[in-house]
Amino acid sequence: MPNLPRPSNLELQVLSVLYSLGSSTVAVIRDHLPDEKTRAYTTVLSVMQGLERKQLVKHTRKGRVYIYKATKSQESIVSQLAKDFLLNAFGGSAGRAILHLLSDEALAPDERTAVEQKLKQQRAMAAKKKTTKKKPAAKRKPAAKRKPAKKAAKKPAKKAAKKPAKKAAKKPAKKAAKKRK
Repeated sequence: MPNLPRPSNLELQVLSVLYSLGSSTVAVIRDHLPDEKTRAYTTVLSVMQGLERKQLVKHTRKGRVYIYKATKSQESIVSQLAKDFLLNAFGGSAGRAILHLLSDEALAPDERTAVEQKLKQQRAMAAKKKTTKKKPAAKRKPAAKRKPAKKAAKKPAKKAAKKPAKKAAKKPAKKAAKKRK
């Protein structure tokens, strides 16, 4: 979230309502805030205007009503905040945070079941990765033990150059030996 301004706690609650319900009016947002505190319409309107200045929401007008919509994804808003929370509250350990949530009964039963199922899936995938081995490539000697490839183009040229010279040297010697006899 390098260029996104950080929303306050109340702004995050408003955004969470927009993410769950979609585009909404100030009155609907006020009635669905997660902390369930009673807030004045103008308080929520001020929060919406602040979010609009931060370019995290935009509005459209239908008659006399403004309908607000989030302009950024929940992931883009929450990811850096979650990382900061993990770092500051749990020393960066996601495992400790999950264990805390599971032991503190902060999760609803259906959420707890979903987390447990996801953990089982992760374990199964990890176990599957460990048991499936990669098939070895064609057996080859390591590069250090292999003999260097023969240079086919140079050897015939060398042999061709050497043979005539040897034959030329041997033929006169043979002819000279025949003539002597």
